[in-house]
Amino acid sequence: MTRLVWNANWRLKPSAARSAPTGGANRQETTFEAELVALLPVLYRYAHRLTRDREQAMDLVQDTCEKALRFRHRFQPGTSMHAWTRAIMRHRFFDVIKRRGDAMARGRCVPIEELSEQIYSAARAEQIRFTKEALQLAVTRLSREQASAFWPTLVGATREECAALNGVPLGSVGTRLNRARSFMRRACAV
Repeated sequence: MTRLVWNANWRLKPSAARSAPTGGANRQETTFEAELVALLPVLYRYAHRLTRDREQAMDLVQDTCEKALRFRHRFQPGTSMHAWTRAIMRHRFFDVIKRRGDAMARGRCVPIEELSEQIYSAARAEQIRFTKEALQLAVTRLSREQASAFWPTLVGATREECAALNGVPLGSVGTRLNRARSFMRRACAV
C-alpha cells in the first residue's frame, strides 16, 4: 500500500516505500493510487476553495485521500475518480462544519470573532469614548454658518432643504457643509 506524505513544497506525494506490483490486483491498486496522486493538485484547489485556509485545506485533502484509499473497493472502475474524490471531500467538509457547529452550540468552542470582541472590547470602548469627546468638542467649535449646514444634513435633510431653511444659495450650503465635514475630520483625527 502506498502512503501519502507532504513534501517540502506542501504537496502530497507517494512515499518512497512502495511495493513493486506483482499481480493484476496490485497493478490495479497502483493505477488507483497513481490516479489519486495525479488528482492531488485539483483536490487541493477544491479544498482551498471550500475552507479558504491553507492548513485546513491540506488536512481536508489528507482526510479525503485516506478515505479514498480505505474505501477503494467501493470505487467503480470506468467512472470518474475526480467526481468520486470530490464527493468524498465535500461530504467530509460538511461533516467537519457540522461537528464544529454542534460543538459551538454545546459551548465547547468560541468563534474567533467573539473571542476577539471580548479581548478588544475594553480598548474599543476607550476609543469610542475618546471619539465622542472629540466630536463634542469639535461640534462646539463649528462656525454658525457651518453648523447651520451640518446639523440638518446630519439628520437627513437634503442640501436643497437646508438651503431653503437658511435662505442661502445651494452652492453656499455645499461649501459650508464641505468645510464643516473637513473641520470635523481634522478635529477628530486620532
